[in-house]
Amino acid sequence: MAKRQIPNYSISRIREEGRRDYLFLPHRFSFYHLVYFAKGEGRHRIDFIPFPVVQGQICFISPGQVFNWEFPDEVDGYIINFSGRVFQMLLASPQYLEQFWFFGGQGKEQVVSLPDRMQLEVMRLFEEILVEFRAKKDHATDMILVLLLRIFIIVNRLF
Repeated sequence: MAKRQIPNYSISRIREEGRRDYLFLPHRFSFYHLVYFAKGEGRHRIDFIPFPVVQGQICFISPGQVFNWEFPDEVDGYIINFSGRVFQMLLASPQYLEQFWFFGGQGKEQVVSLPDRMQLEVMRLFEEILVEFRAKKDHATDMILVLLLRIFIIVNRLF
């Protein structure tokens, strides 16, 4: 029996796709994928390691990792897709990226349940990113980068 090849999706392909059914099957991305679950339940897998979906959970998926999810009901949250170029634009030193352990490609380190006291703060940052993205004001990209960096630092400080 032939082995099924796991598809690898680019950011441009994700933007073009109208439906998202393929996300329920194992797949890879050629970009970074950040997911925050605000509510709902289900299960997702990173490199075939299963994780329950819980409110306040944030997941950091690195390029090339195998990912899929299963949701029996509706979930709500935020998804941000970005290329590695974001880190070049964001950080003065590429070695700084190594401090963000959750992008290290180790499945169990990439799923973080935020304490209740931090969930509202992180959700506000995601909302601000959404506002900046939609408004397309001057320096919107820079503001989005700053807000992303704030999320990374908040999560990094947890541990």
